[in-house]
Amino acid sequence: MNKPWTLSGRHPGLLRAMFWALCRGAYNGDPTPLLQAPAVTEECAKIWHDFLPDEQRLRHIIASELPLHQPEEATLSELRL
Repeated sequence: MNKPWTLSGRHPGLLRAMFWALCRGAYNGDPTPLLQAPAVTEECAKIWHDFLPDEQRLRHIIASELPLHQPEEATLSELRL
């Protein structure tokens, strides 16, 4: 079972949005309704639009499990904390 805090990546804004979705009964063990809750999708959109285009592209490559090329590796190293 996926836990809401795992699904949120422990991001404060997503945790807050998921908390309110949980209060409205949007989670029964299946993450789909929770992840489709309007507050959650709005928070995801805010986070996504805060990324620079290179960061968005890199995240897309990683999520798609595509291979990284040399220029992407440089961008990735800049993103590491």
